[in-house]
Amino acid sequence: MPCSAAALSSAITDNTGGETLSLAKFCVYKLTDALPDITEDLTIDGNQGTIERSYAPGTPDFRIFTVDDDVDLTLNQVNLRNGDSGDDDGGAIYNDNGTVTVNGGTFIGNATEDGNDGGAIYNNDGTVTVTGATFTGNRANDGGDGGAIYNDNDATITRSTFIGNGADDGGAIYIDDTTDVADCNFTGNGANEGGAINVEDGSPTVTGSDFFKNQAEDGGGIYNDDV
Repeated sequence: MPCSAAALSSAITDNTGGETLSLAKFCVYKLTDALPDITEDLTIDGNQGTIERSYAPGTPDFRIFTVDDDVDLTLNQVNLRNGDSGDDDGGAIYNDNGTVTVNGGTFIGNATEDGNDGGAIYNNDGTVTVTGATFTGNRANDGGDGGAIYNDNDATITRSTFIGNGADDGGAIYIDDTTDVADCNFTGNGANEGGAINVEDGSPTVTGSDFFKNQAEDGGGIYNDDV
């Protein structure tokens, strides 16, 4: 695919289901407007490319991907940067009721504002699987929860790294339903409750994970409100 935000937008619009888009190697796709919603199954291979919301002054707030009901989105080594959903949830990805699979890649500096949740990823009623990704400096600002990930349904997060993310509750991850966390590293995340992980509801499992210098008023590493 050409190194062009317009070409990426057109390819998503033209996708009839089950296609694979390969980003140009090392390309930075600078978005000045939101990409089309993902309405058909789609796989994107990153090839060390980055999709970012432009840093230019005056760029409107928008998230990078919105995944519709019953749609599968797979991201392979895709880097997502500077998404900002403003007064909505999910700074980089909002999964309504689909299936989102993230294999590798980085999420850097994505955000929500005005108390909305999921600085990088918000999973509403769908399924999210994250393997080997890195989340750095994502934030749910102004009282929002889940600096990197807010899960409200079903999530599996494995071998991923969370550094310097922040929120009101759940500096890295906010859990409100079934969530499995395994072999992850949490460093320097912060919140009022649950500097790394806040458990609001559900029956989460956390195994084989490291917690270092996460900070909170209650539960620097993990705060469980469902006990």
